[in-house]
Amino acid sequence: MAALLTSVLLEPLGGWRNLTYLLGILTMVLGLFWLLTVRDRPLAAADSTDRLGVVEAMRQVLRVRDVWLIAGCYLLFLGGYIGLIGYAPTYFVTVQGMTPTASGAVISVAMWAGVVGTFFLPTLSDRVGLRKVFYFPGMLATGIFIFLAAYALGTSLWIVAILWGFMAGVGAIAFVVPLEMEGVGPMLAGSAVGVAVSAGYLGGFISPLIGMSLVSVKPVAGFAFWGGCYVVSSLLFLLIEETGLRVRKA
Repeated sequence: MAALLTSVLLEPLGGWRNLTYLLGILTMVLGLFWLLTVRDRPLAAADSTDRLGVVEAMRQVLRVRDVWLIAGCYLLFLGGYIGLIGYAPTYFVTVQGMTPTASGAVISVAMWAGVVGTFFLPTLSDRVGLRKVFYFPGMLATGIFIFLAAYALGTSLWIVAILWGFMAGVGAIAFVVPLEMEGVGPMLAGSAVGVAVSAGYLGGFISPLIGMSLVSVKPVAGFAFWGGCYVVSSLLFLLIEETGLRVRKA
């Protein structure tokens, strides 16, 4: 919604500063909504006796090879996402000749398709009981569609944006896998996911620096680089041991 409304609200609100104030207020409202509606689960007796300190918990999860791999997957996934979302609207306006409103609408459609994909694809992965067969092709397809978005125009761009957003919904599986890893499990899942998300935001810091240096040489190179981040994330995920329910039952 923010991507869609930013260009529409920018002038009525008097510029970026007031728009940023509005986004900040809305974020605080979401935080308050979380506090009022989400409840912690009761601590079981096992939880209270087996809890580890922060340092020991981090030490344990960092000994697990697949935690490093999932961190790498998320570094590439989030790095590609942040870099692309930051640059794509400018590319669509300056290179493809779209209006700012239409450019924001394309990004918004991709994000709404991502909402649908995030709902259906991980759920389908649960039903099938496998993770790799969803994450790998989903991330691979997302990278390809991102590259195609640099060349698509008109209706084809909208279709590509929908497919790119929907397939990127498999990214949520990266949050699930640590809970299922041997040596991690529910008790250390927060630490493992924390490692992965930290790596992701490191990617979000590094990838725009690399991508924009490529953009300065050739605008489409940014799409190639950030789409490539998704592709490499998909390949890296293949190195992780399958953790789905079907394998655990077997």
